[in-house]
Amino acid sequence: MEKNRSDRRSFALYTTLRSLIIVGIALGFYALMALLNISIDATSTRRYSLDFASKELLGNLTEPLSLYYLVPANRMSREGVLQIDQLLQEVARTNSLISYQAFAMDEKPLLLATLLQPEDHIEPDSLIIQQGTQYRILTPHQLLSYHITSRGERYLIGNNTEQLLVDTLLQFNHKERYRILLVDNHAEIAPKNLQSSKGVSLQQLIEDQGYDIVTGSLLVESLEPIDTILFLSPSLDLSPQEIERLEEWQASGKRIYLSLPFQAEVPYYWQEFLQSWQIALQPSAVVEENPNFLLASDPDKLAFLATLHLHPITQAMQQQNLRPIMRLPRHIEILTTQDNTVKHEVVLSTSPQNGLLIPENQQVQYQSNPLGQPRPLAIAIERENPNANPSQLYIISGDTTFLHYNYANEFLMLQAIDWLHQQVQSIQIPPKNLFNAPMHGITAKQAIPLAILIVIVIPLLLIFAGMTIYLHRKRR
Repeated sequence: MEKNRSDRRSFALYTTLRSLIIVGIALGFYALMALLNISIDATSTRRYSLDFASKELLGNLTEPLSLYYLVPANRMSREGVLQIDQLLQEVARTNSLISYQAFAMDEKPLLLATLLQPEDHIEPDSLIIQQGTQYRILTPHQLLSYHITSRGERYLIGNNTEQLLVDTLLQFNHKERYRILLVDNHAEIAPKNLQSSKGVSLQQLIEDQGYDIVTGSLLVESLEPIDTILFLSPSLDLSPQEIERLEEWQASGKRIYLSLPFQAEVPYYWQEFLQSWQIALQPSAVVEENPNFLLASDPDKLAFLATLHLHPITQAMQQQNLRPIMRLPRHIEILTTQDNTVKHEVVLSTSPQNGLLIPENQQVQYQSNPLGQPRPLAIAIERENPNANPSQLYIISGDTTFLHYNYANEFLMLQAIDWLHQQVQSIQIPPKNLFNAPMHGITAKQAIPLAILIVIVIPLLLIFAGMTIYLHRKRR
């Protein structure tokens, strides 16, 4: 009996000492990480740390890079701002040539005056990226993405800073800039009104990739210096004169990006033009699961979750598991002919699933696809020219509003434009998702008591409970 009591006391003492040692190790580990300013990002999407490709690009810089975040110290703990500050601190640690400062606009007016031009407009919470004589100003609306509900509530959903920083560095070091004509007299929506998922204009989005954008018509603009033409949901037909200029221009090895109009008849000359590329268009139709039940009474909400095919345009998207959403797309048919000078590659197609897009919260509800076999949604085409490089056409069955739906759609367009110029970039970072973060909205001051609760209070309570149970059993 006495031996059993002694064994129980020894076991209780051992359990207590083991718990104290574990708590001590945890406290020491936490203190060491805080002292050395070390953080571990365990999220699958690396929400709080730099992408590996970004680190490689930053680590290989050979010229000094300066980052200026125009935020006063008393606002640094605000939602989103703190994440940007932590990200920029990590950026500065990747290379000794990178310097980072955070300060209010009125703290260093002389420094800003030497950096910027008098006509530059700058807002609080903006980020300035400078390398040599080149600089770029990123506004807070570009750095952070928000979702506004139908009730007017605003939620922070993404941090775009890393992607914008990478795009800027690639633009600074890009030696050749291509000139793109955005045709404005055929589109159903004025190009200046087109917005991306990041809340910036389409023109700025493309320029940030290192391209020069001009807007105009085929008959007014000189096409000789133009490398690529963008047609975004053309609702007006081409004229015979435009067709002639377009064919002559493209025969010199030029490129066209064409997004098809949504739920509209394709004009006659557009059909003729596409047939020269061995493409025919079938009208879109409201999808029905059975004759008495429409999948969506409002066609604006009907969309397909596209399937990616193996192609340079989709390679980076497949690596990041990104899938675009296409609203009620047309059916693109590849014509079978004896002409071997035209090469077609399917980039996107419909999938066994489709989605009912809910615009209010941008969620997709999956349902079976009643269309049956997959049908092409996007095709990359090359056509040989006898005296020049091959001409290229990228055609996608998506209207001008498809950029709004998700980041994958925007990424797809940029990758397609890069493919047209044979310079597909592999450094693409989706916005860091902050909306679904478990610690969404927590500040540094709130994190300290939470850490104390998890690391100290809860283990001590467990030890106290164990000692109470031991003493209670001992008295029995």
